[in-house]
Amino acid sequence: MNILILGCKDFPPFSSRKLLAGGMETYTYNIVEKLVNNGFNFTIVSGKDENLAEEEELCDGKIKVYRTRLYGGKILQPITLFLGSFKKSLKLFKKVHLINPQTPLSGIIGILGKIAFKKKLVTTSHAFNSQASYTRYWLFSPLYSIAELLCYKMADKIISVSKTLTDYLCRKYKLDREKFVQIPSGIDPNLKSELNSEKTEKIHKKYGLSNSSFKIIFLGRLIPYKGIKEFVKAIPIILESHNNVQFIIAGEGPLTNWIKTYRIRNNIPKEKMILTGRINNEEKFYLLNISNLLILPSWNEAYPIVVLEAIGLGLPFIVTPVGDLPIIIKSSKAGLLTERGNPKSIAERAVFLAKNSNFLENMEKACYEFIKDQTWEKQSQKYADTLKDTYFETN
Repeated sequence: MNILILGCKDFPPFSSRKLLAGGMETYTYNIVEKLVNNGFNFTIVSGKDENLAEEEELCDGKIKVYRTRLYGGKILQPITLFLGSFKKSLKLFKKVHLINPQTPLSGIIGILGKIAFKKKLVTTSHAFNSQASYTRYWLFSPLYSIAELLCYKMADKIISVSKTLTDYLCRKYKLDREKFVQIPSGIDPNLKSELNSEKTEKIHKKYGLSNSSFKIIFLGRLIPYKGIKEFVKAIPIILESHNNVQFIIAGEGPLTNWIKTYRIRNNIPKEKMILTGRINNEEKFYLLNISNLLILPSWNEAYPIVVLEAIGLGLPFIVTPVGDLPIIIKSSKAGLLTERGNPKSIAERAVFLAKNSNFLENMEKACYEFIKDQTWEKQSQKYADTLKDTYFETN
């Protein structure tokens, strides 16, 4: 069965420093990687910069990637991807059995394939795309709402990564809950064993990390809804109570200069507050593994994959009560909740964990228990079953 996947800005994820990639691209890549060994072929339309080939075959030709040139940043890249994907998809619809858009905008292209070429349409929902805190610009919220309404109403099946997201979409658009299949992100149970001490030491040296410090990491795009400002404002409060702490800010985004200015104005030494810039997938896992605590104080999340990656590495976390994060904490017992938009609350919980090693160790052990039930193998099998069931329903 050949599946057309639309909506990923960078595939494989993080193959370009110019193209935006995040949890959606990581989720899609892990699912695709598992399903090529389960009788599936994939045709993927994604973004291109000047260093990537326009066409590429992966996994002995089981994955064919067609790339279209993207421009701009967070605003323009999804729009130029939509326009470029529309043109390429017209030539690809006849070659595939089913269309699987990953975003509401790419879902509009999927609707064309369903109507004009009689293809089944399974849309995957990753985020609260139409909420203002996600889009950042008021104009985009109503536009994304229209795209969501159309693509979810027309979809034969909707894969949702989050229970909270499913509830929200059903309520907002009056969708039939029977249309949804919930398939959250998975975890690689072998993630920690694949890391080696030599590369760990190189990462320590590259970023000036001390072996003896308590290391707290923020990992994600440096944009408002990720709560990066609240994280940064919590740093001086934490340092007042616990000086032997290093803060790793791993990622890039429009708030980079604001963070650097804040560091200077508050006399925070560079060795205490480390900005890595954009990192690749391998560095991400080493930095998480080196760290003692992950903090993700987001305003808006569905089922953030970085939290699962942290759990896979035995890394406790502090998060806000958004999306399915309270459910993850209840199930895993590996994290703490903090108030949204409250740096003092973040600091209090971070200091508590830094000073209570026994509590932290129990959370680390809880991570490994949680891993067993949510591997990528199990999640990809659910994904495969959904695609097959939808395709064979009337064919």
